[in-house]
This record gives sequence, structure tokens and C-alpha cells, in this order.
Amino acid sequence: MTSTRSSRKQRKNGEFRQIFWWQLKHNRIITVFYTIFLLCAMPGGTLMRILGEADYYGNMANWEEHSAAEVARMYADSVSNMYRSILCLVVVPICIVFVFLWCGNTFDYLHRRRSVDLYHAVPIRRIPMLMGGYVSGLLSMLLPLALNVGITQLICMGYNIAAPFTPAMLWQGFGIMALLLTASFTFNTFFMVTSGTLIDAAVSLLSTAFGWPILCGMVNITLGMFLPGYVGGFSATLVTSLCPYGALFVILLNNGISPYYLTGMDDAGLIYGTPVLIIWWVGFTLLLLGATVLYYSRRKSEYAENNFSFPLIRNLTRFIISAAFGLALGIILSSMFERNVVYFAGVVIGTLIAHLVLQVVWARGFRKFWQAVPTYALSMVVVGGFLFCLYRGGLGYVERIPDPSEVVKIELDLPYRTRDGSKESYLSEYAILYLCDKLENYNDVMCPVFTTEEDIETILNLHQQVLKKFPSPYLPFQGGQEENQTEGLTITYMLANGQTMKRYYRYALRQDDTALLEALGAVHKLETYRTYTPFYYTQATDVDYVWTNTYTDTYEYSADNAALTDEEKELVWNTFVEELNSPSFHFPIDWESKASSYPVPTVDTAEQKASVETTAYYGIRVDYIPFENLPDEVQELARSYVLEQSIYLDEMCVDEEYKTGSIHSIGVTEYEVPECCTKTRALIDQLTEPNGETYYYDVAKDAEVFD
Repeated sequence: MTSTRSSRKQRKNGEFRQIFWWQLKHNRIITVFYTIFLLCAMPGGTLMRILGEADYYGNMANWEEHSAAEVARMYADSVSNMYRSILCLVVVPICIVFVFLWCGNTFDYLHRRRSVDLYHAVPIRRIPMLMGGYVSGLLSMLLPLALNVGITQLICMGYNIAAPFTPAMLWQGFGIMALLLTASFTFNTFFMVTSGTLIDAAVSLLSTAFGWPILCGMVNITLGMFLPGYVGGFSATLVTSLCPYGALFVILLNNGISPYYLTGMDDAGLIYGTPVLIIWWVGFTLLLLGATVLYYSRRKSEYAENNFSFPLIRNLTRFIISAAFGLALGIILSSMFERNVVYFAGVVIGTLIAHLVLQVVWARGFRKFWQAVPTYALSMVVVGGFLFCLYRGGLGYVERIPDPSEVVKIELDLPYRTRDGSKESYLSEYAILYLCDKLENYNDVMCPVFTTEEDIETILNLHQQVLKKFPSPYLPFQGGQEENQTEGLTITYMLANGQTMKRYYRYALRQDDTALLEALGAVHKLETYRTYTPFYYTQATDVDYVWTNTYTDTYEYSADNAALTDEEKELVWNTFVEELNSPSFHFPIDWESKASSYPVPTVDTAEQKASVETTAYYGIRVDYIPFENLPDEVQELARSYVLEQSIYLDEMCVDEEYKTGSIHSIGVTEYEVPECCTKTRALIDQLTEPNGETYYYDVAKDAEVFD
């Protein structure tokens, strides 16, 4: 039957009302169960939390150090957290399940020939028939949700718990869920209308909704394999842009404060959505609804029980699944064999397999497989073009280095094995300030931030030297070093236009990389490192204790001294400083293997070594440095940093004075004394010798274990 409309002799909107009320009645059993489940989850779960903790928060004897207002706030926060957990773990799964039930119950007639002939023979136009069922399903879903949110708020008000009864919680409990549940219902309706069978609808819907996040993940991994410096991560907005179910979980799992969706809180505590969130999902819903109406008005009844689907939708779904599976198979196979040929073969084979499987499902066999060959060829062209783009450097991604005039500040995370033997390179490892409150709690950490013109030019030169380690063309496997022979370097640029450019490199560092080592050494010698290094602000009286550990193949020796006199502290620290400033100071790089703090003792059961290898470690622990002992410029830098972090600090249980910029001290620093500081090491041996302890290994037993 090809007719798209019948009698129009109805009152205005009469056709819509007839279908709406009939479908509402048809959905009543599903709606009743849905409402009962929500009642048990939202008001029931919240009430159980309130009653369960009433005695705990109601007894002020448990809260002697807090006021009644503070206890009430903690009580409300506890209930609010439980409310958010219920939304994410219980309510959202219930709603998603019933979205599928309502769509199936409302539009299943489109997939049965007798039913669709009967429905379309009714003297009601197509669009009122579609919209009547659509709106009835939406109301069946949203009205019980709104009712339960309201009941929950009334319960909280009845027990004088105001926190959940806020615009922020209402936005999370109903506003954001209503928006995304409407998008989910429209998404399901679209595939029900554009499919000829329920199986086709389910395959297309699930393939698109869950295939898209998987494809984003595979693309992200592929970018990291090809492009040197790539720092992975797609925004949740992009990853869930075709999966409204996933978007619900992403937002609520972040307590409604997802960095990708929500900007934060205003002065009234209202959590509000960014335009990206609102505009995308409203536009997504309206676009799909418009397409659904258009397709349904032209849909022939003969499409029921056939493998009908609009070519654009089918090809889009097929591309998403094929590309995702192809990239995934390439990644899996190449991780096993570490060969570029294996990777590309995996991509081609995986794409072909996914394409074939989907075509067999849709066509119910192989008879129409050749009709899908052009689509497969187009998919391979797109995937191949993407990989070729990465092979050539990702449209300039790899080679991009910002101009010095574009850079506002730089954050840097240097690898361990970069030292040129100088004092500055040695101390660069300790360039970090732990900011503490008056209770000596670590509330924040300040790492070096490079802002001066000299800083920026020096780091840009380092970046250029690192890029020479990665010549084009770019492939996943280029015969590099083993993982334990490589170094990691992270550079983060904050640009004048407000954007952030971040690069992470993992490369082999060799003794003959003269230019790169010089560039690394130049960074270590920047004045900025001195600013962030507690060593330059430490006095002898700040020394807490000294320690030593010695390891051999047969025993372990350890000793410390935490009861140093003022004279001993001064002697140790001054000797250490003297040797660091000595022209003969040298802190060598271990080119053969990474330094290990605690090597595992080895046993040679065949032949014992003629000489015993000894690994000795010495350290000086410096206690909290009073904040007033720091130079004025460093104090001002720390206060400015704390004030910049004030929004984050407001969510922490930290000292109020610290929040306002009053820092009490700089945290503990522990220096490992290098081998070249022989005088300091000898002095530590002398001071710790009375407290030394030796543990001997059971050689025979250890031999059995290591064998």
C-alpha cells in the first residue's frame, strides 16, 4: 500500500489527539512499571539515606568541633551525593531500558506487513500518526520522572535538608536528563522508522550509538601510534555526539560537572550547561525528528519485513563499524608482531570482515554482497587517506612549533636521564615547591612554569632538537629502542590566544646526541629552576635527618640519624653545599640502564662472583621550610598561584588562611647525595653508624626463587 494519507475530515489536531490518547493508553502498563521503579529508586533511595544517617548527624555529641550549621551542611551533602549516585547507577539505566520498550511498543507495527497496512488504512494522516505516538512516548517517560524528582525534593524539604532542593540538583535530576532522554527517544524513533525489520533497526541503532565511541577510541590510539608528540584525548562532546545514552553517563558520572560539558558553578551554586551541550543536543534532536517526519511521510508500507534502510544511513553505519573494527584489528595484530606490514594488513582485513558481516546481516545472506563493494571501496579510500595523512605528519601536526611571540608560559616535564653532570642538572629533579598550611598538610604543589623570553627561547630550541629524533615519514613502528631504554618528555605551551598546545615524546637518548644534551642542559640552567628549588632557600637548621642504604648480593645495610645536634646539622649541610659548588662536582648519566633505587639482589648458583657488587645510597632530609624564609618574589609567586586555584581549593577541607594566600611552609625535600660527594657520604656514615642494621639474604633460598 503506497498511500500516505487518508481522510482529512477531522477537527483541527483531531487526528493527533486520537493517536496520542490511544497510544498513551496502549503504553499504560509500561508506564506504570516505569513509575514504580522510579519511585523505589529516587524518593525511596533518598528517604532511606535520610533515615539511615539521621541518628549519626542528629547527635551533636559526634560533632563537638563543628557548629550545627556545618553539621546540617554535611548531612545535606551526604544526601546529595547519594541522590547523584542513584541518578547515575539506577535511574539512567531504568530510563534507557524503557526508552527501548516505548519505541518498540509504539512503532513495532512498521516492521510487520499486516500491521502497517492496518495502521495506514486508518483515516489519519501520516504525520499526526507519527507525532501522536512520539509525543505520547515522551510524556510517558518525562512526566513520571518529573513527578519523582518533585516527590524527592518534598521529602528533603520535609526533613529540612535543603541541598538537593536547588536549581543545580533540579538541573541534574530532571533538566539534563530530560534533554538527553528526549534525544535518546528521538534517536531510537529515527531508526525504527528507517528500518524494515526490528533486527535491522537494532543493528543500525546499536552500531551507530556504540560504534562511534569505539571509532573515536581507535582513531585516538592510531594518532598516538603514528604522530610523534601526540597527546591523546577526544572531548566527551565528540565521543558521545552520536550516543545520547553515553552522554547521560558521562555527565552524571562527573556529578554534573564534566569539564567537557559544564563550565562550573555561578555565585548561587547553580551548575549550568555550556552552549555546546545545549545547542548540540537540541539541534541533534530537532534534526533527527525532522528527518524522521520526512522519511515517514514517504515510507511505503511494502518496506515492512524487508531489509529496508535509507542508503545514507546504512552506509554511514557500515562505515563507522568497518573503520572501527579495521583500525582495532590493525592495532591488535601490530602490538603482537610490531611490523608495519602487519598493521596495514590488519586494517584492510578488519574493514573487509566488518563490511561483510554487516552486509550478510542486512541482506540475510551473501547474494547481494557485491552491491556493497562500492561502499567498501569508499570506506577504504577514507581510511587510507586518513592513514596517509598521518604518514605525512598529520597536516603539519608533528612539525609545528609555536612562535615565541605566541607563547605566554610553558610547563615542562623532563626525563630522568638528561643530566649533563652539572649541579643545576642534579638539582632540577628537586625543583618543586610543596605548599603547606599551618597544620603542615600538603595542599598544593608548584612545579616550574617558564614565562620569560629566555625561558621560552631555550625550551623552543629543546623542542627543535627533540624533533630531529623523529624524521619523516611517520609509521607506527620504526625500529626504535626498547621501552626501558627510552625517555619521556612533555611540553605544554599556553598560547596568547587562550589555547593549549601539548606534546609528549618518547625517544632514545644516546651519549652522542650532543646537541640534544646541550639543549637539555641549557634548560636546567635557567633561573626559573632556581626559583622553584628549595635547596637555595634551605638553611642548616632545616635539616631533619640523614640516612644511608647499602645493597649487595648477600646483604642489605641501612642506618639513619634523626637526632642530629645543631652543630651536626650545620656540618652536614655546609659540607654538602661545598661539594655541590665544587668545580669537581659531577653527576654522571647511566647510559646502560635506568637508575634503580632498590635493585633486586641476584644469585649466581653456578659460580659465585669473585668480588661483591655494592650499591650505596645516601640522603639528607630537609624539614618544612618556614614560608617567611623565602625571598619576597617567591612568596608573591606562591600566593598568586594559590589564589588562581581558589575555585579548586574551595572544594577541599584546607585551612581558611591558606585559601586566602597565607601559606605556612614549604614541604619536606629529600636529597639523594651523589657519589662524587665523598666528604658528605663519609660524614653521613660517621653520624649513622651507631644506628646501623644489616639484613643477610638466604642465598640458597633466594637461588631457588630466582631459578
